[in-house]
Amino acid sequence: VESKDVSRCVVALSNLFKVPNSTLYTLKMSSCGLTDRDIVSLTTGLKGNHSLNKLDLSCNEIGDKGAAALAKCVQFREHLEFVNLTWNRISPEGIKMIQHSVRIRNRVKKATPAGVFEPAAS
Repeated sequence: VESKDVSRCVVALSNLFKVPNSTLYTLKMSSCGLTDRDIVSLTTGLKGNHSLNKLDLSCNEIGDKGAAALAKCVQFREHLEFVNLTWNRISPEGIKMIQHSVRIRNRVKKATPAGVFEPAAS
């Protein structure tokens, strides 16, 4: 996918997530040039997905607005166990928003300042 088409692909993915009974367990969108706008669109669709357990959005252009949208989204993902947001443009405050949201579900064992969130020990 060329960078100019990324936003259109994200919108299409977001719409697919809204299809009833659709399942998605792993979403890896590393190094796609995703922006805050793309993440807002993506998380809108992910609200309807309850099976996601791994999310890799590393090496993109995500900032604090995208982090805020992700924080709202991950707060309600019961099965989400791994989130990778390394190498983005998220400030320490943005990382704290996400850390707080993933801890609400109590499934995270490690939430590092670097932006990698891993599952809690069983």
